[in-house]
Amino acid sequence: GISSTLNRSDVSPGTFREAYALSDTVIGHGAFAKVQLCTHRVTGEVRAAKLVSKRQGEADVLHIRASPTRQYLQAEVRIMRTVGTHPNILDVFDVFETRRKVVLVLELATGGTLTARLRELGVFTESIAADVVRQVASALEYLHGRGIVHRDIKPQNILYATEALDAPLKLVDFGLAREIPPDGAPMLTAC
Repeated sequence: GISSTLNRSDVSPGTFREAYALSDTVIGHGAFAKVQLCTHRVTGEVRAAKLVSKRQGEADVLHIRASPTRQYLQAEVRIMRTVGTHPNILDVFDVFETRRKVVLVLELATGGTLTARLRELGVFTESIAADVVRQVASALEYLHGRGIVHRDIKPQNILYATEALDAPLKLVDFGLAREIPPDGAPMLTAC
C-alpha cells in the first residue's frame, strides 16, 4: 500500500505515470523539492512537476537537511487546491502521491524569476516596477480575500510566465502559506 500523507480528496485520480511523461530536465530546486518538466499524455501540454520527497534519504540528494513534515505537505496541497485560478498565481493541475513523493503538477512558467529579470535588465524603469507591484498586490489581495497568507514573498518566488518583457507574473511556492485562523487568532509561527 501507499504511505499516505495527503487527504484523499486532495489527490488526483490515477497515478502520475499514467497521466504524465516525466522529462529528465530539471528546471528548479526548492527547499524540499525539485521541479522537472512533464508532458500530459492526453493533451501533449508541457507542465512543471514539483517532486517533493517524503523520505529523509532522498532529501539529502536534493541538498536539503530534512523532508517537510506531513502537516506542511497537507497544508501546501490544500491551499494550492483551494486557491482557484488567478492570472498572477501559478495554477496547480494535479496532485499525486506515492510512497516516496508528493507530485504537484503545475503551470509551466518559462520566463525566469523576478530576481533573474532584474539582474538581466540592471534596473527596472518606474513603469516596470509599478507593474510588478500591481501584479503582486493583485495576487495578494486575491489570496487574502480567501483567508490565505503566503508568508514567503520574495523575488525568487515570483516568476514570469514567458520570456516576453511584458509577460504576466506568477506567485509561486506555497510551502509556508497558511489559512488565517477563523477566530482571527494571530499566527505566531517562525517563517
